Amino acid sequence: MKIRDIQIDGFGVWSGLSVDSLPEGMTVFYGPNEAGKSTALRGLTDFLYGIPNRSTDNFRHKNTDLRIGARLVDEAGRVQQWVRRKGNNNTLLNAEGKPVDEGPLQALLKGVTREVFEKEFRLDHPLMVKGGAELGEG
Repeated sequence: MKIRDIQIDGFGVWSGLSVDSLPEGMTVFYGPNEAGKSTALRGLTDFLYGIPNRSTDNFRHKNTDLRIGARLVDEAGRVQQWVRRKGNNNTLLNAEGKPVDEGPLQALLKGVTREVFEKEFRLDHPLMVKGGAELGEG
């Protein structure tokens, strides 16, 4: 799976953020403290796995307005576009805003859980601090 684009229409500090045409390989976002890098990373994670019931990213937008979208490319080059909303069920939506089955997204994730994704595919300051402490403990 490749992430082609990310759209954050209401999540944390972001309204209308669009990161288009991501390059293949590793992508690094950098900027000053409090620029929204960690929020965008949480948004991507929550897009893939669902926005937690007790999300802390609702301080600017109402829970009902939290939205993260992305276009993903499968191994055959097919592009699929979804939007994730906060809710208890039917939270994955198609481009027209209609609920869709999670199966195709789960197939792209190939069994990678949220926990595995957070440990192996993303890096942020709290995880670096935690990892450093674990290394120090042996």
